[in-house]
Amino acid sequence: MESALENDLPALQAAFSAFNRWLAEDWGFSYKDRLFAAPYITLSDVQHAISELEFAIDNNVRVINFRASAVTTADGQESSDPILMTFGRVNDAGITAAFHAGDAAYDFLFAHWGLSTEFEAFDMTL
Repeated sequence: MESALENDLPALQAAFSAFNRWLAEDWGFSYKDRLFAAPYITLSDVQHAISELEFAIDNNVRVINFRASAVTTADGQESSDPILMTFGRVNDAGITAAFHAGDAAYDFLFAHWGLSTEFEAFDMTL
């Protein structure tokens, strides 16, 4: 979903904020200290990401989820930009960082191999 919304960063941030609040309200991030729901945090805006992280920490988060791809920001910063190091608070808080195995926006590479560029999460054929 992040790939689909990367051209509308306010919508992207709103969608994942809403998802994270739903997780917190429906299950909590650490249900009975046994089931751990992972809020999805986009790094498209560092201040927004920090706000989402603080919300998650305040709600007993154990694991958070990121997109396994480069970061798209409003001003085109690359994922190696030092401002993103601010988000090292994940490690400081003892939270496990996980990476979503879904659409990582590398579909354009499939065309080089003669494959469909349409993301098909559950298609078993290549």
